[in-house]
Amino acid sequence: MYDDGGGGMKRIDSEIEISASPEQVWSVLVDFPKWRQWNRVMPALKGELVEGDRVELELAVPGRRTSRRKPRLVRVADNRELRWYDQVLARKVFASEHWFTLEPTPDGCRVRHGERFAGWLALFMGKKTLEKTAQVFALMNRDLKQRVEDVT
Repeated sequence: MYDDGGGGMKRIDSEIEISASPEQVWSVLVDFPKWRQWNRVMPALKGELVEGDRVELELAVPGRRTSRRKPRLVRVADNRELRWYDQVLARKVFASEHWFTLEPTPDGCRVRHGERFAGWLALFMGKKTLEKTAQVFALMNRDLKQRVEDVT
């Protein structure tokens, strides 16, 4: 699901149910050295899991060339939330906040995965771009689900 919130703000929300505890999902999600083994969309994330620190992120979106970013971790809450923030040049140009939140369910864990985009460049993110990005998030969610359920 995506939302063209107007005013240059766009948002994508996705979720998936995983048959594992939030602790089991978290252990896979924060094992950055092993992301390449399961994550086709973001095959590399390097750095320490410390709020305020920058990490190195490799993006391999299908159909686009691989790129690298250095977002700042803005929320690290064990077994509950991982969130990072990035901007291009300045917040008014383009900024994004990406997150994963984990919620226990009777059958395991609900992972909410999303991103918010702001700045004047976000104005140019049309419906097709948002839909494609939502599809990429769904792919990453399925990869995470498969990895967690395979290792638990």
